[in-house]
Amino acid sequence: MEAQTRNYVATSCITVLAYDIVLYFDEEVIYIWRSLWSIPKLLYVFCRYYPLIHLCVTLTFGTHQISQHVCQEYWWYYGFGGYVLIVPIISLIFFFRVWALYGNSWQMNALLSLMFLGEFVSEIVTTIHVTIPDARNAVSDSLTSNGLPGCDTKIWLDPHFNTFQTLAWVPFLANGGLLFLFMLFKLWTPLQKRRADREQVHYFELKSPILSSMFKDGILYFFIVFASGALLMLKDLIPSMNVFGGYFHLWFIVILSLSGARLILNLRRIATVEHSSGTSTPAFTTFAARNPNIESIATTSSSV
Repeated sequence: MEAQTRNYVATSCITVLAYDIVLYFDEEVIYIWRSLWSIPKLLYVFCRYYPLIHLCVTLTFGTHQISQHVCQEYWWYYGFGGYVLIVPIISLIFFFRVWALYGNSWQMNALLSLMFLGEFVSEIVTTIHVTIPDARNAVSDSLTSNGLPGCDTKIWLDPHFNTFQTLAWVPFLANGGLLFLFMLFKLWTPLQKRRADREQVHYFELKSPILSSMFKDGILYFFIVFASGALLMLKDLIPSMNVFGGYFHLWFIVILSLSGARLILNLRRIATVEHSSGTSTPAFTTFAARNPNIESIATTSSSV
């Protein structure tokens, strides 16, 4: 029954991601696919489409009859092609966003690099610790007693096994909290300054819509991702919540995918509308939207 429920959840997640892609595909063509290939464009394509592919693979192996050997191979992919690949790459978008707001300073670059490295190492260590027993204890439909097709692992039945996974969540949540505070601090500073001059009350939103978008979207999606990660860590710490583990993880992938894509697409849309000359195609040459005919769109135009 639990395996069936996970398949239903995976189907729901795939539906949400596919619907969102179709819903915004026209804007994606204009602001993403027509731009030059670059690191931020690659990040967008990955966070937009790879999570969908990963969920489709998960659903396929959860609903089809497969051999024991193939089932074991799937759990190796699930371990090293899942969280440890999706979370760090999409996290780069959030790190670059904060780095841009602080003027691409080398001090902030060094700090963010250390934060990212610590998070990535913890996720690698956790993945190795979790994936090896997952693959060794893989169970295909031919070995299960319920007669249902699919691929599972006996390790899911161990209520104490997921405790080790908290090693990955602590750096992730610590980084998420710090990035959120960095965003709030950068927002608080201009708000404090503009209070001294009532003539500039609307400067932040009217004169700098790009900067405003970076703050609003950043704070919103940073908080959503942080709250989702905290819920998953509680799931690993509280044995009674382990039954929901397979469901929470799938939806967390959806949240990461939607948040990362929105951060880039929203900024591209605002920057292009505001600064487009109407005769050229915007270039995705850095971590922000920029029109080729315009030298600079903002002091924060070098990063997402």
